[in-house]
Amino acid sequence: MTKKLLIDAVSMAMDCSRAEAQRFIDVYHATMIEQLTSQGKFTIQGVGSLQVKTRQQRTGRNPRTGETLLIPARRVVNFKATAALLRHMNP
Repeated sequence: MTKKLLIDAVSMAMDCSRAEAQRFIDVYHATMIEQLTSQGKFTIQGVGSLQVKTRQQRTGRNPRTGETLLIPARRVVNFKATAALLRHMNP
C-alpha cells in the first residue's frame, strides 16, 4: 500500500479531509520513529511490536572480487507479530 492509498483510506474511514489524514499519518510515523530511537521499542496493539536490535560485526565477501571484508555492527528494526495477527493470517 502506498502512502497515497493509506491517506485515502484513513480519510474515508475517519470522514476527514486528505490533509487531516496526512497530518495524522505523519504524526503517527514521527511518534513511532521517536519511540524507536529513544525507547528502542514501539508496540501496535493487536498487530505486533517493532524493536531495535544490534546486528553484530561480521565478515563478508565481495561477490564480484571474492575479497573478504568486515561488515560493521549496525542497528536494525525487527518486527514481531502478535498471536492474534498470526491467527488472522493463517486461519
